Amino acid sequence: MEIDKMNIDDNEVHPTDSKYKSFDLENYAANYKGRNRINRLIFIANSCNQLSVQALKLLLKYIKEDTYDINNYLKYQEKYQNITNDPTIDIEWTEKVKKLINEEQKKIDSSVTPTNDIDLKRENIRLLNKMQGDLCYKCGNIKDAQKYYNKNKDFSNTSQHLIETYVDLIKTYFDQLDEMNVKTYITKIESKTSETKKNTDLKNIMKCYTGLCNVRQKNYKSAARIFTEIDIELNDINPEIIAPNDIAIYGGLCALVAFTRSELKNKVIENTKFKTFLELEPQILDLIKAFYNSKYITMLEILDSIKSSLLLDIHLKAHVEDLYKIINEKAFVQYFSPFQTVDMNKMAKSFNMSVTELQEKLVKLIASNSIKARIDSHNKILYAKRADQRNNLFRKTLKLGEENKQIINDLLLRMKMEEKKMIVTKNNNENKIQGQLHLQVRPGNLS
Repeated sequence: MEIDKMNIDDNEVHPTDSKYKSFDLENYAANYKGRNRINRLIFIANSCNQLSVQALKLLLKYIKEDTYDINNYLKYQEKYQNITNDPTIDIEWTEKVKKLINEEQKKIDSSVTPTNDIDLKRENIRLLNKMQGDLCYKCGNIKDAQKYYNKNKDFSNTSQHLIETYVDLIKTYFDQLDEMNVKTYITKIESKTSETKKNTDLKNIMKCYTGLCNVRQKNYKSAARIFTEIDIELNDINPEIIAPNDIAIYGGLCALVAFTRSELKNKVIENTKFKTFLELEPQILDLIKAFYNSKYITMLEILDSIKSSLLLDIHLKAHVEDLYKIINEKAFVQYFSPFQTVDMNKMAKSFNMSVTELQEKLVKLIASNSIKARIDSHNKILYAKRADQRNNLFRKTLKLGEENKQIINDLLLRMKMEEKKMIVTKNNNENKIQGQLHLQVRPGNLS
């Protein structure tokens, strides 16, 4: 399965394992369906030792309920057996699924209808490829499914059929962590403006895929815009792609990282549509409000409390440290920006850290030019580097002087030319070439 490509060490102990005692994995898994749920459970089983057994147990259950994926069932059954010493394998299910696969394959093979009609023949081939691709996808053979879906690009008779093929391809590329191809086919679908305008569900599916790809690619501002502006009812969200809670988490965190203070207020805090999602994850809303209202200790406490659950997220784990770093830096910049001088003792107290820790962080921010300031390490005072008004005035004056000098030189040159009777006139004698200009040099005008 492509999810195994992710940078996960199966033997690595999760850094915050002790915080997962109250984590309701069963309720978490119930928010998703299909391959999305299976991929997330595989990710948790591989990345969190404390939840590994429970994740594997649920994974095996949902593989049997939702798929024909015998290979992954046997693979993770073996892993579950190694941890629990439970040798039980559901042979009855594997045999049943093999029969079902054979039956469906026979049904597909028998669906071939001989015909001389070219359009009908193309449509038959398209349906067969679609059925074969769906069967491969259900069996967990993502690459084989992609091959069949890809063939249908040449056998789609209508724009609607072509869009269906693109959606199938997006699904397979997304599972293989290929964001570039996902976005390519989203662009192709969006170019079919007449179809996408009518189909609201399709537009929302494309927005969800685009937002998730942006999160993976660290395009936080684009992801924030998509998730905070998404116009979809909670019940209409497809759990095979994303859950309503995810929209709140991804949208809220990306907005906190990428939006300005005014954007946070207008696009998040006062956004009634997005608030329906944030109500599912009240800690994210509290986090954004704490940042906006400069309650930094509360902000840090919330960040600490939700970190363990964020590290279980298949799309966020690789970015959690980066997101937290940016949020903390933004908080320091926001605290300092209104002042000329700041007492570092008070600032350290506001962030619940020692002055030494604060100074180390401020040094990095000053070095990266995030904060324009200098530190008085003896008196523990942070001084803002403001623009030197006197030097600015001198620079503006010199620039104005140069401009005036150029104007005066131009005027003197014109006066000299008038004095020497060097003028430019239209030659009235040459009517054939209208508007041709000549320089007339009158006798004695060069002396």
